[in-house]
Amino acid sequence: MLLAVLIERISGNTYRDFMHEQVFQALGMRSTGFYAFNDLPANTAWGYTPRGDALVSNIYQLPLRGGGDGGLYSNSDDMRVFWTKLFDGALLSRESLAAMTNEEVTVFGKQKYGLGLYISRFRQHRAYSAIGSDAGVGFSSVFVPDLDLNVNVFSNLTDGHRGIVALIEQELRIGT
Repeated sequence: MLLAVLIERISGNTYRDFMHEQVFQALGMRSTGFYAFNDLPANTAWGYTPRGDALVSNIYQLPLRGGGDGGLYSNSDDMRVFWTKLFDGALLSRESLAAMTNEEVTVFGKQKYGLGLYISRFRQHRAYSAIGSDAGVGFSSVFVPDLDLNVNVFSNLTDGHRGIVALIEQELRIGT
């Protein structure tokens, strides 16, 4: 959130507009953005939260439109573009990427954390991941640059992605 405020102050744009122009549009991420609930692109999945034995829409539990604290819409194709271009140097300088992917702290056993990315192992290779969730949405994206491997899991339930991610990690032995 603090980074979003700094970006707005320095650029003079809203965080959403800055990200659209400088990242999503620049990288060719055509289906990614901070869309308003009343202006979602076609084929956008709705999020749901449990209420008793039923599932209800999450639209009254989240802001109308996301920003620096979350609420980004994307798809698997765009996440692949993001990871590929991030590691190809199209988004950050090599020095900034090296700082971002430096193992700063250990979290969750063998998993490390850099500047905005989780860092683990996939066999002998480094794997980078981004995760997120909110009321009615769950997300995990892993990228192994050495193998050009990208695995994305999206869910329209708050923690719906976790079981699938755990199964994938177990089968692929990510983190070991």
